Amino acid sequence: MPFIVWTNQLSVDVKILDNDHKRLVILINDLHDALMAGRDSNALEGIFDELVANTRIHFAHEEKLLAAAGYGDVAAHKQAHEQKLKQLLSLQSRFKSARESAAYLEVLDQLKVLALRAHGKRR
Repeated sequence: MPFIVWTNQLSVDVKILDNDHKRLVILINDLHDALMAGRDSNALEGIFDELVANTRIHFAHEEKLLAAAGYGDVAAHKQAHEQKLKQLLSLQSRFKSARESAAYLEVLDQLKVLALRAHGKRR
């Protein structure tokens, strides 16, 4: 069973954003699977790097769509994205310094909470 299961409840009904979200879920699941398979730290860090890069791309897509739609508070939304990115980068740093499975899993659990909280969901 995947670490995070994509369901229609996670959809925002905007194809490009849903595709971004699905990609992020896949990367989190890939990171979990790689950890469970005992992949080396370089492989794990590479997946996390890809997750961060795709998060940046997703935020840019969302901000562009909001601006194009005339959303009145794009600046505040961008600030929220910057805060989420800081949280993600903090998790990435903790992940890279982890030395045991329990520490990796704790970061993954927090990553899952962060991802689902973005959609108003909990575990």
